Amino acid sequence: MNEMMKSNDNKITGPIDVISDDLPMVQGMTAQKIQTAYMTAAKVQLPRVMEDIVDAVMRESEYAREAFFYAWGEGKNHVEGPSVGLCLCVAREWGNCAVETYVVNIEDAWEFTSHFIDLERGFTISRTFRQPKQEIVYGQMDKYRKDNNRYQRGQSKSIRNVIRAAMPSWLIEQAIERAKESIRKGITEEGIATAIEKAFKILAQHGVTKDRVLAKIGRKNKHGVTMEDIIDLRTAYSAISKGEAYADAIFPPSKINHAAGAKVESPVIPIADGKEDPPETEKAPDPGTKQSVKDDLENLLAEGKKRLGKDRYEIIFAETFPEVGSVSKLNKKQKLDFLKKINVAVDELNG
Repeated sequence: MNEMMKSNDNKITGPIDVISDDLPMVQGMTAQKIQTAYMTAAKVQLPRVMEDIVDAVMRESEYAREAFFYAWGEGKNHVEGPSVGLCLCVAREWGNCAVETYVVNIEDAWEFTSHFIDLERGFTISRTFRQPKQEIVYGQMDKYRKDNNRYQRGQSKSIRNVIRAAMPSWLIEQAIERAKESIRKGITEEGIATAIEKAFKILAQHGVTKDRVLAKIGRKNKHGVTMEDIIDLRTAYSAISKGEAYADAIFPPSKINHAAGAKVESPVIPIADGKEDPPETEKAPDPGTKQSVKDDLENLLAEGKKRLGKDRYEIIFAETFPEVGSVSKLNKKQKLDFLKKINVAVDELNG
């Protein structure tokens, strides 16, 4: 039985003769079978020219700007990396390659395995991404749309991760820096004050208040916002708009997340003798609401433990609360702080 092999431009590159041990012959060379993909160097019509690849990626990065990377968080919690769009751009310009993705449907998750196949160099690498079926999806969507959202996110992350692993890291890093330079140039041209107002305005379209933004970037007020903060806010908006991240996940709507150093005013109630009562504390929440919040936190921590693995989860807990015996002994604020660290660790794990 004879078959034909096609390159990424859909042109025939040569016959494949299937031999007895199921490994094909391409121009006299035996291919190596790797699970579902074959690895062999093949003669291509347009070999790569590295200078042309770099120029094309850098040029597109200048136009794409914040669409080519994600970045949010402060200090040790800062997370940054290439977007799916940047990885696809690099693979497209790299040429003579292919990405194949397969999914296994298990009880509580989808496992996506993506293979990057370099036809020109005979190189193959694979990455598997586990997408939980119960991952929280924000927004007013029915069950089926939420399932589809989870599935698409898992598939995209699997593809992004394998391309990122296969491509030269310096090329991706340079592309991100070129995108940042383009953003900085735009901010300088319009003025930082205008850029700050625009950043708050576009995030407000997704229900993110000023206080939540300031809390996330660790600023007391808008006057302390820097150019790098604006870059992070723009990338967050880009990720939210494309469905790659959720507003409530990046900018938690928790009451404890007030802007760093901001004073929370308490109501003062005048009494008959002209004196004032001491500042009133928060009213006790409704028992049902309080239990609901507690359950949500427990569920989120349980999901984080499942995604990180028990060992890594317990290491992070021990490092964060060395004097506390178990998660059940944490108060609400401590659990929220712990959840933030878990989210950062999951992002790093997913690349």
